[in-house]
Amino acid sequence: APPRLAPTLAAAAAADASNAGANASAAALELAGDVLNATASGQANLTEDVAEDLLEVAAGAAAAGDTDGAADIVDEVLEQSSQNLDEGETVYFEGDGVVAGAAVANGTAATLDLGDGVVSVPAAATNGSAVTAVFWDDAIHDDGTDLASGELNVDVVATDVSGLDEAVELRFRVNVDPCATYRCVTWDEASKKWVEDVAVTVASVEEEGVACETTHLSAFAVAELAGSNDACAAASCRRFRATPGASLYASAGYGAWLGLQF
Repeated sequence: APPRLAPTLAAAAAADASNAGANASAAALELAGDVLNATASGQANLTEDVAEDLLEVAAGAAAAGDTDGAADIVDEVLEQSSQNLDEGETVYFEGDGVVAGAAVANGTAATLDLGDGVVSVPAAATNGSAVTAVFWDDAIHDDGTDLASGELNVDVVATDVSGLDEAVELRFRVNVDPCATYRCVTWDEASKKWVEDVAVTVASVEEEGVACETTHLSAFAVAELAGSNDACAAASCRRFRATPGASLYASAGYGAWLGLQF
């Protein structure tokens, strides 16, 4: 694609994907591929507008169930965009229901805040390469698990990250229910399921969200398990004690009387 046509093709692809809705057009993916080939070869510049049009195409592909097509587009956008980043620099792009970013560590860590998902990767794990991350408001991987968050995909360009000594920090901004239990889960490509993993743990559950730690990189989310937990039980107890008549029901005399009735 000639330089002057790349932005036009990207916009056309985004419009095509948007109009197709859940039936994302193969033509949109093909146009997106043409644009990325042009930007990769230096025939055109991957500007912010072009990148965000391409994210719209990825969102359309994800809505149509083409998770691989969606991931390929976003990954290529981020890999190309990260090539000119210096130490401590970040770049972000937004599409419909998706935010993507790339960062080079500032000496201690590479951190990306994608709105409802935040990732911080220790500098030692990056080997000087850029960290890329994508947050999907609606998880693009679905096995029926009740997820409390969107999906956060994290990677380091051209680097395999696993078995880290210092964990990667993940933070998910979710509406925390004190009566629910939360688990950090990762997508298992082999079983096509969200699974718990000993390398992915819950670091904290607070009012503003759930924090996880992981020693490998993949796709992550927070799963919500319905039912009581200790916090919920304590809150229920406090509400009961505040109920009129609660002191009577808790008294020894009432307990003795109740025992005689059975």
